Amino acid sequence: MGPWGAKTNDFGTGNDPNSVAIGDLNGDGRPDLATANSPGGTISVLLGNADGSFGVKTDYSTGSGAGSVAIGDLNGDGKPDLATANAGYTVSVLLGNGNGSFGVSTECRTGGRPQSVAIGDLNGDGKPDLAAATVDSGMISVLLGNGDGTFGAHTDFGNGIYPYSVAIGDLNGDRKLDLATANHSGTVSVLLGNGDGSFGVKTDFGTGGSPNSVAIGDLNGDGKPDLATANLVSNTVSVLLGNGDGSFRAHTDFETGRDPLSVVIADLNGDGKLDLATANYGSNTVSVLLGDGVGGFGMNPEYGIGSFPVSLVIGDVNADGKPDLAVAHEWSTVSVLLNTGSGGTTATLLAEFDASPRDGGIELRWSFGDRSRVSSVAIERTQVVDGPWAPITPELRQDGDVTAALDRTADPGQAYFYRLVVRLVDGTGVTFGPVSSTRRAPVATSTISLLGPNPTNGRTQIQYDVARAGRVRLAVADVSGRVVATLVDGIPPPGRYQVSWDGTKGGQRLAAGLYFVRLTAPDRTVVRKLATIR
Repeated sequence: MGPWGAKTNDFGTGNDPNSVAIGDLNGDGRPDLATANSPGGTISVLLGNADGSFGVKTDYSTGSGAGSVAIGDLNGDGKPDLATANAGYTVSVLLGNGNGSFGVSTECRTGGRPQSVAIGDLNGDGKPDLAAATVDSGMISVLLGNGDGTFGAHTDFGNGIYPYSVAIGDLNGDRKLDLATANHSGTVSVLLGNGDGSFGVKTDFGTGGSPNSVAIGDLNGDGKPDLATANLVSNTVSVLLGNGDGSFRAHTDFETGRDPLSVVIADLNGDGKLDLATANYGSNTVSVLLGDGVGGFGMNPEYGIGSFPVSLVIGDVNADGKPDLAVAHEWSTVSVLLNTGSGGTTATLLAEFDASPRDGGIELRWSFGDRSRVSSVAIERTQVVDGPWAPITPELRQDGDVTAALDRTADPGQAYFYRLVVRLVDGTGVTFGPVSSTRRAPVATSTISLLGPNPTNGRTQIQYDVARAGRVRLAVADVSGRVVATLVDGIPPPGRYQVSWDGTKGGQRLAAGLYFVRLTAPDRTVVRKLATIR
């Protein structure tokens, strides 16, 4: 089987998923999956177990004919949300609760029937926006975000014929996000952004036959973004190397399995060079094309994945430090190909790498299995997973074997992606990541933000926010007003905190009933009811 094992068990989704996305939807540090299921208009959420398996799906209603799903923090609360492109001329927005569940969908009109949706800050205001490729009108609908999960009316921009996929990235190096679409007419269209949410006239570049998917990445290592398309009719991927000014060279094609519908870009073998993977509908396979670092790709090994694969994503689903593939199938399942390769440097060098929000910014933490092999580490950041990447200089501190870096320049409510660019003592370069996080907005008002489970028959988690410096007291009282537990009594700095209460007083379990959790802070007092049961 080479570096990829046989596919794992299939995991059920809603009917006929057309798209799959990956992200940590419940905040446990494990990748989860979301699929857009076309006929019934639903999203299926499958929470990951970190061993390559996923739990039973939970379905959420969307607009009719959900054909594409994207993950991002759309309301700036630090919790991932979902957006879908729907055949009913809408995009749906489902706000996340942070525990893997989602609220009722809100529909936003588009200028045509959207086939694909992407998330990015298109007008530079720090709030995520939506771009939808509308296949029937040949337009891109742009919906600017208000930062609270709502969006303004769509503005449409002319595009190629039958756009089936849209990707967002800075294609000309001006730090303004641009759009690229894969059009069934045999082209990709590039629309350069003006930085205010508007876009210039499209420029078309030829591809192989009927491109169905487009991805952005630096495929030849020159620091300029390139394009890759999955070409349904010609059974190829087209690679278009970028000139750095928003234009692209003539395409070079590489053979895949039959009827490739989806393409993704990542370093799949840990050699620091970007590779390609496609989901091949006609041959029931995944193709993996290993990159040579200068824009070329090797022979196409195919891996059996099951009937009618339509979409794939990349993530480390079994926590072994190696990228795996998750594939959505038309027959209402997702399956996983685990990376069983040695992983080269990736599998043995990096022990930990994650990102999490802090009140002062976003904190990155990493450690190496063998630090003596490392010569230097640089940190790069982007707002769009496909780049472009720019170096940053965060505040560094050492916590034992773990290096912590605080990025104070991250804007509140904006999602960021980070990667480590590592130079080894032997001169080898390796890139790890990306990982992502969203900086939380500063606390405006002290409050109890989470009290659960409620009712509870055991330990209760209490999250509370402190807006101003000063004495803070968090206590639990019974119905008579008597304090039965003091959980916090001190002068913490402003920020967000979490404690737990086990339902006891002096080690003795209290009687079931109604209790009151009281937060006394410099700016206000907040009281929440808590019911205990036995």
